[in-house]
Amino acid sequence: MPPASSSPPSGCPIDHSKMQASQASPAPPAQQPSGCPIDHTKLAQAKAAGCPIDHTQMSQSSPSPSPSVSPESAPLRGWEGLMARLEHQAQQIQRQGAREKQQQGFEQIDPRNMMPVIPNKPTSADSDVLLSTSREHSTIPKTGSDEVWVYPSPQQFYNALLRKDKDPEADHMDATVYVHNWVNEQTWKGIMKWEEMHNKECPNPTLTRFVGKSDDLSLRARYNSLFTHLGRPFDRHDWFVDRCGEQVRYIIDYYDDQTLDDDIQVTIDTRPAPDSLSNIWDRIKRPFWLIWKQRQAAADTGSSPAPA
Repeated sequence: MPPASSSPPSGCPIDHSKMQASQASPAPPAQQPSGCPIDHTKLAQAKAAGCPIDHTQMSQSSPSPSPSVSPESAPLRGWEGLMARLEHQAQQIQRQGAREKQQQGFEQIDPRNMMPVIPNKPTSADSDVLLSTSREHSTIPKTGSDEVWVYPSPQQFYNALLRKDKDPEADHMDATVYVHNWVNEQTWKGIMKWEEMHNKECPNPTLTRFVGKSDDLSLRARYNSLFTHLGRPFDRHDWFVDRCGEQVRYIIDYYDDQTLDDDIQVTIDTRPAPDSLSNIWDRIKRPFWLIWKQRQAAADTGSSPAPA
């Protein structure tokens, strides 16, 4: 739960808000700020439902018909004028809301994860909270540059939680960032285990972008939800890897796993998406490739391979 899905590249694949229920230490993480391919706040779920106009504000600010004129006796032109004024008031409210969001720095969109940029400074909503703005560099190479993805700072996580109308605990942000960074690193290591089968053709794959799909259960996630101790994953992300010019999509499911001995207790299930013949073939041949690799290692050391 690199740097992201939830504008550095902001964005990230883990919804820590659900992790908090089962993990006492970290607080629920926020949306993936720039530089992180994991979407923790799942901003896609934060879209407001219903009418975008606040009719409560409209009723307070919109002019009412004169009490001396009844609807039956009002001329048609008067009603048209009233509707025009109401529409004007609604447009003003929309523009004001847009201006307020822009002032807070949430209007820019990162095209790599289609999420708003999260400012790395205190916002007007809670200017008294001052957290670290230091951002750690990941080990995940970024497609199209010599740089790596950059993880969000504690201040960015805090701001992202504020944006979702949460009540973030400032004291928990360091733990949240630690978990977030650890999960991203483990996710990339899982991808590299698959990419190892293609080392000859592409020794240095890179991460292009990532997408959060927490409500889109894969077939394997459905199976695990019904028939294994893992249950339903608390988050899912798709990472898009550049394999020296070939784009490869990976599906990553994140499970809360109380059977693990570590403090974080997250199982990360990483595999190529079955959306191409190449990916399907990789998934078929991987068990045999692992056996071959094990025997090769045993031959190099002169020992007998362990039973598969």
